[in-house]
Amino acid sequence: MPSKLSGMLASGKAIIAAANPGTEVAEILGRLGVVAPPGDALALAEAILRLADDPERRRSLGKKGLSWVAANWSREKVLNDYCEYMTNHVET
Repeated sequence: MPSKLSGMLASGKAIIAAANPGTEVAEILGRLGVVAPPGDALALAEAILRLADDPERRRSLGKKGLSWVAANWSREKVLNDYCEYMTNHVET
């Protein structure tokens, strides 16, 4: 996942991005934001307008993104994952 995406999700704001189906970005933003097909300016504009007209959805997506980052990229989670990896992959 692009590092910028986790930063955007951590903003607590709704995210709209262009992503190809089947990519990690599309999978994550399909749950936590809004995805438009790359190169489809009309789809992107429509997604922006729909989100602009729906403040509750913007708040909900912002909260979901922030929660996802906290659960998957917090300092504790990253350090625990690293320690677990090292424990399982380094011979003593």
